[in-house]
Amino acid sequence: LPPEADPIYQQLQQYYSDFKKHLLAIESMGGEVRDLELGRVDFPSQEGDEEMVLTWQMGVTEPIYRHPRN
Repeated sequence: LPPEADPIYQQLQQYYSDFKKHLLAIESMGGEVRDLELGRVDFPSQEGDEEMVLTWQMGVTEPIYRHPRN
């Protein structure tokens, strides 16, 4: 890399590290990232006797989808 690219490279490495840390945190809570661009994540849920999946989207306060777990 040319010397002038080093600060940009370092910043990209930090962004990647932070991004990976956040993805691992979502997974540790049982979430599964479904769409990075929209910020959609599925989380397992139990409703009565039925196993469900709740789909959350970044910027939305309620689940946008609720469907049976396959």
